[in-house]
Amino acid sequence: MAVLLNMVRFLSKTAPVIYCPFSFALRQLGLNDDRIAQVKQANDIADVVGGYLSLRPAGPTFKGLCPFHEDKHPSFDVDPRRQRYRCWSCGKVGDVISFVMEMDKISFREALEILARRAGITLQEDPGAEAKANERSQLLKASQWAHEQYRGALEDSNLGEQAWFYLEKRGLEDETIRLFGVGYAPATGTWLYDRARRAGISLDILDRLGILGHSSRDGNWYDRFRDRVMFPIRNVRSQTVGFGGRVLPGTLGEEKGPKYYNSPDSAIFFKSEELFGLDLAKNDASKSGQLVVMEGYTDVMMAHQFGIRQAVATMGTALNSRHVRTLKRFVPRVTLLYDADAGGKGGVQRALEIFAASDIDLRVATLPEGLDPCDLLVSKGPASLEKILAGAEDAIDHALKVEFDNAEQMTVQQKQQAVDRVLGVLAKVPALEGDSGALKLDLILNRMQRRLGLSETTLKNRLHLLRQTQGALEGRRQGEKFGGGSGGPEGQGDDLAGGSLMATSPLGRARTLGRPEERELLQLLLVGPELVAKVDGLIEPQEIAQPDLRKIFEACLEIHRSGRPAMADLVRQALDDLALVGLVLTLQEMGEGTAPDQREAWLRGILERFAERRARPMQQKLKQQLLSTNDHDEALEILRRLKVSKSTASPASGGEPV
Repeated sequence: MAVLLNMVRFLSKTAPVIYCPFSFALRQLGLNDDRIAQVKQANDIADVVGGYLSLRPAGPTFKGLCPFHEDKHPSFDVDPRRQRYRCWSCGKVGDVISFVMEMDKISFREALEILARRAGITLQEDPGAEAKANERSQLLKASQWAHEQYRGALEDSNLGEQAWFYLEKRGLEDETIRLFGVGYAPATGTWLYDRARRAGISLDILDRLGILGHSSRDGNWYDRFRDRVMFPIRNVRSQTVGFGGRVLPGTLGEEKGPKYYNSPDSAIFFKSEELFGLDLAKNDASKSGQLVVMEGYTDVMMAHQFGIRQAVATMGTALNSRHVRTLKRFVPRVTLLYDADAGGKGGVQRALEIFAASDIDLRVATLPEGLDPCDLLVSKGPASLEKILAGAEDAIDHALKVEFDNAEQMTVQQKQQAVDRVLGVLAKVPALEGDSGALKLDLILNRMQRRLGLSETTLKNRLHLLRQTQGALEGRRQGEKFGGGSGGPEGQGDDLAGGSLMATSPLGRARTLGRPEERELLQLLLVGPELVAKVDGLIEPQEIAQPDLRKIFEACLEIHRSGRPAMADLVRQALDDLALVGLVLTLQEMGEGTAPDQREAWLRGILERFAERRARPMQQKLKQQLLSTNDHDEALEILRRLKVSKSTASPASGGEPV
């Protein structure tokens, strides 16, 4: 075994560098483990958690109601000695960084920055990063200043009376208007410019935010938003990053300009990512597990007013993959609420695209003809909308119902056109990797097969042809091919290789996730990062069948290959995924029970089990050959090879240490 390990080590030194998906993230870290530890030490977990929820002393720990599930009896423990928290009911565990990530639904880096500012620690280690942070800070301050001016204008009876009348006519109450921070941009072309100049606010910053503009002809400054109701767009931390302006009905602006005018993209605002109302909806959404995506600002406001607080809206753009990434940080399920027209063919295409390309439970609900959510709530009350949302259809069923509702009356040509519309969407959209992608594809094709009476082979062949003609096959991975598969090494069971982190409590999930040797390998490396060097080249990432464990292993290898110890906090920062960050911490905690002087022996045992796993297919093949041969000499040769295979995979103890 020792000779074999040394040979593999030698070969690994000359092997080509394998691309790792965390390379870019690691290059962006700019922090060492000491700096992360400094931030954690400066933020006592009990103080930080106590800022979010009520805690009471319970001996050396603190107890409270768990913020991560509906908790009626305090089951949430905060331990200042270990600087960890744990819920004994839902199983959530973590440290001060993961707590802020979980509560605010933000990245590892963002949580670290919040805690660093709280402790007065500077994170930036290069001038470029510091300059970007300063620019962002200036933009946020200027955006907040503009928001306060617009709010003040709405409250001013001389300026905002007409805008207030419009909002009240829509049925919005004063409390709702103020909750969402709605304002008004007066009709005069330099109202905000004049106030900015008097207040000493940088005109250049306001220009970069798209709030002010200046003429290229004469250089004069002007307000970009005029005579509009101003809806502030706030990020999940409730910071104003942009605006949506709605022209007042019956004014000159309604005839000349667009009905809605949004801030352009900036260093703090990306229209294709932000969702209106998410800062207010996130807490209720986390409890219900669902967000409802509507089309209008007032629709969202009215939904919240009537107690439907999981409502958000896009910025005048169709829901896209970036929105979905944002939504997935908060909920596993999203419901698209379409009006009767938008829920037709265009809605089908969008819903299918999102469903096929995103690992999310997508539902579609359609409103009655001629009504938007705001009108429906005002005229019929919340029960009517709640009933529509409760009846939301699975995205596949909705798409197939719209396309093939009258399949019996459709001609062959009409059926073919409808099939091509559905399959054409699937051919264009980059599919999910591995089992998730294969499963989603099988679901769609299976339901099309049942609805249309076509064979699965016919549908798959047609999809294959469409992908070829659209050039969509290039670059697709093995897991996206028809029929799918685990994508793991030979002889690995799907029941152990698959699975989602959402299934059970984090601790219970971590104890059963993947194969035991894979799980134990990560437990060991996260408490003994110096052992990553001894594993590098002996175990390849593709040998880790469970996808989440494989990602963690890849991050450990990449950090080690960058010349740094693969400390658990650096691994968490490289992954920057809330579920994976929590899994890293849980695995680390599970590995801490092993004494440092026992880790080498533990590693030897793990490596032996991986070697046995590699040898198993060959051993099975030799056993089959042995059973099928009648030749005595051949049988002896097979037995000899079988013995060699077993001795290589299971070496005697006491050999050269790893």
